[in-house]
Amino acid sequence: MLAVTGWLAMIACVVLALVQNDIVSWGWVLSIAALLSFAGAGGLVMMVIQRSRYLLFLGTRRQLRQIRGGEDQHE
Repeated sequence: MLAVTGWLAMIACVVLALVQNDIVSWGWVLSIAALLSFAGAGGLVMMVIQRSRYLLFLGTRRQLRQIRGGEDQHE
């Protein structure tokens, strides 16, 4: 949660700096901020997908039930 707050604060600072110095208009700077946020979210999704391949606990409840010798009630 703290990382998200920091990210949003950094984007807000960049937006305000660009608008106050008349470098970019509001419409363009908000579009850039949205694109940066989508890129950051996409990067996080890619990181989660890569790390989910190497989970420490791969057994599911069904697999554990089969090892224990129990029957699956739904099948």
